[in-house]
This record gives sequence, structure tokens and C-alpha cells, in this order.
Amino acid sequence: MLRSLGPGENPNLIMQKTRRSRHSKPRSSSKTKSLPNFSRSTFSKKRTWGALTGACQFQWLLAHDTRDSIVDYTNYWSERAETPAKQIVKWIGISQSKYFDWKKRYGKVNEHNGSIPRDFWMEDWEKQAILDFHHANPLEGYRRLTFMMLDADVVAVSPLSVYRVLREAGVMDRFSGKKSKKGTGFGQPSKPHDHWHMDVS
Repeated sequence: MLRSLGPGENPNLIMQKTRRSRHSKPRSSSKTKSLPNFSRSTFSKKRTWGALTGACQFQWLLAHDTRDSIVDYTNYWSERAETPAKQIVKWIGISQSKYFDWKKRYGKVNEHNGSIPRDFWMEDWEKQAILDFHHANPLEGYRRLTFMMLDADVVAVSPLSVYRVLREAGVMDRFSGKKSKKGTGFGQPSKPHDHWHMDVS
């Protein structure tokens, strides 16, 4: 069917639209009807892990820790189904970073994340010796106490360590002298002959 082109119309665009309309077929709804009806329970994640011996019946999956059992389970089915481990981990519902972290820690027990005692840490008897030496010399500062204890062969620690022990024990004496009047200004005399100054030149 021929028609006259209007102002500003491109004949190439009109031919392309005509070809697409001829070759386009209506979509059948058979594919949508054949899809199974998946409910929310089908994709529910497993919140708690048991011994992983349900349908598999593999006694070798039993490990000393649930973490190792999941790693064994993933490795076994990754090799048997020829599927990447990250895909199986995704189906299980565990992040890839967590899985590979478990893989690095395979065979290790769960350890605490606290500080490990070091050889150079002060022991309790050293802290008590510092406190006793401070009670015997209460007028000395913590720096002088440090070198006095070195000379007396009591303990060999740094001045900062002595300061920390005394501060934690609450025996560090603060400066209790007269408060400075610096910055408060000069007190003017209130009457004659109240404030005299003398100068020798």
C-alpha cells in the first residue's frame, strides 16, 4: 500500500517498521503456563545446620565442627556435579567470603579474638613491687622511682610503665600547691600606702 510521505518523515524508518510488523509473531502463553508454581517455602534458607546426614547418608561428612562439615559437603558436590563451589555456596545461602574463610580455617578449632600475653608484659609481682616501692618512697616522682628501682635491683621497667601502674592504682599524687594567679590581672590597692614597690638602681 503506497501513501504519500508527510513533511519530515524518513522513508527508511517506515520500511523498517513495516518489516518488523510482518515478521513479528504473537507470543504464546504456553511457556508461562508450563512454569511450576514456586512458593516461598521452596526457596527458604536453612537457618540451622545439623550433622548434614539427612538425604545424603554420608557418614564421612561428620566433622568436629559444623563449619568443616559445610566445607566437606560443598567440595564433595562440587566435584561430583561438576559445579563451581561458589554456585553451590550460593544455593546453600552462604556468602563466598565466609565460605573461603572457612576453607582457610579448615581443621582448626574456634579460638578467641582476645590479646595474647607477650613476654615483655609486666607480671603481677612486678606491679606489686612498684606499688610497694612507691609506698616506701611517697615523695619521689615516677621517673626518679624508675631509676631508683633499677639501682636497687627491684624491677627493670620504663618510666612510662611505672606511671601507668601508679595511675591505674590511683596513687599518683596530683599537684596540690598554691594555684597560680597568672592571667587574673593585677589587684589594684584600695587605699593609700596599701601597696608599696621598691626599686634599687
